[in-house]
Amino acid sequence: MKLLCTYSLALLAATALAKLQITLPNTHTEWQPGNMEAIKWKTIDGDLKGKMSIELMEGSDPSNLNSVTTIAENVPANSLQAFWSVPKNLKNSGNYAIKVVDEN
Repeated sequence: MKLLCTYSLALLAATALAKLQITLPNTHTEWQPGNMEAIKWKTIDGDLKGKMSIELMEGSDPSNLNSVTTIAENVPANSLQAFWSVPKNLKNSGNYAIKVVDEN
């Protein structure tokens, strides 16, 4: 993410529910601090069931990211979207990613 009041996101998706693809944000998305932003996904293989958590990760090495904050918990996987109010005090970085985790 960039530090000029916008945030670019890289993406990760890890879930045992079914294969999914995060469709929004994508690698070119920039988010404004203080705005309500959508996170959307679609199924690739199988039905999405159960609950999942969505986390904001950060780091320059995609294989070694640190958790910054939990964006949402107990999200119904089949809802295919969640919304998040981007904190105004979130540090600017070009190295944010979204992580989706099966809560089971």
